[in-house]
Amino acid sequence: MFMMEEVLNERYQKIFDNTYIFTKKKIAEDPNYGIEQLEALLESLYINEGNDLLGRGELYDLSIKAQIAACEILLQEIKN
Repeated sequence: MFMMEEVLNERYQKIFDNTYIFTKKKIAEDPNYGIEQLEALLESLYINEGNDLLGRGELYDLSIKAQIAACEILLQEIKN
């Protein structure tokens, strides 16, 4: 069981890092991408997180949570 937790934690971190880096780069390079677009992305991720009628699985849920966390942190960084 411990090994599975480790794999999930590594996967979460990889998705978080990739989302954070990609989105931060997008904000830096695209003058049309800012707070409003990031908030819209977060809203769509929140909706996607709640749309799990058929049970998509632990890995997909983990992916969404990692993306949300990265975007929330970026949004706070931009606002501060």
